[in-house]
Amino acid sequence: MTKERMMAAVAGVLMAAAASPGDLPVPLGPMYMAFAEKGWTFEDFNALTFVVCEMGLAEVTTETLELTSKGRALAARLEERLS
Repeated sequence: MTKERMMAAVAGVLMAAAASPGDLPVPLGPMYMAFAEKGWTFEDFNALTFVVCEMGLAEVTTETLELTSKGRALAARLEERLS
């Protein structure tokens, strides 16, 4: 997996999670299915969730992903730049 592909995916995860109503955690199952439809393997998806955790952007359980304050701030900046 290329660095560019991973960073684009990180941005996508942040923006999707930030759009979650009421700041609720995002279920990982549907998120994985969306990535799988784009050709991502389960290992790729696990690497992605590991990266967002290591960067301090989200907390991940076996079932959900929840943005940290750092992740929400970055998602807001991305949204501003892409609008």
